[in-house]
Amino acid sequence: MIYGRSLEAQATASLAAATGYDSHIFDLFPASASAQIDTDTAVILLCHDLNRELPVLQAAREAKPFYLGALGSYRTHTLRLQKLHELGWSREETTQIRAPVGIFPKARDAHTLALSVLAEVASVRLHQEEDSCLPRRPDPCGRAWRALSRLRGKYP
Repeated sequence: MIYGRSLEAQATASLAAATGYDSHIFDLFPASASAQIDTDTAVILLCHDLNRELPVLQAAREAKPFYLGALGSYRTHTLRLQKLHELGWSREETTQIRAPVGIFPKARDAHTLALSVLAEVASVRLHQEEDSCLPRRPDPCGRAWRALSRLRGKYP
C-alpha cells in the first residue's frame, strides 16, 4: 500500500506492478484501507505531510505490517517521532518505521527512490524469519530519537 500523490508514489507503484507486487496507491487514507493492512502488507508513506501520514501510521500500529517505511529526512523523522510520542507511541513501536525509506541514502529522483524502496521491501519480505541481507542500522530511529530527546531534555 503506497500513500501519497507525489511523483515518487507513482513511480513506486509503477515499479511495484512491473515486478509483480500487488500494489495500491492512495492519495488520502480511506477508512476501508485499515482493514486491508495486515502482517503480509508493506505500507509505504511517500507523502510530504505528517498530518496526512498520521491515520495511516495509527492503522499500521494496530495491524503490524511486515514493512512500514516513510519518506523524509532525519529531521522530518524527528518531527514524526515527536508527534507519535505525543500520541502515546513507545520507542519500540516507532523503531518499526523505516525512515528515511529505502536502501540508497539520499535518493533524490523518483525512479531511484522507487527502486531503493522496493529493494528494501523485498529484502525485508524475503528475510522475515532471518536477518535481512541488508545491513540494518542498530537502531533505525536512534538518530531521530536522540534529537528528540535533546529537544525534550531526556528519552521518553
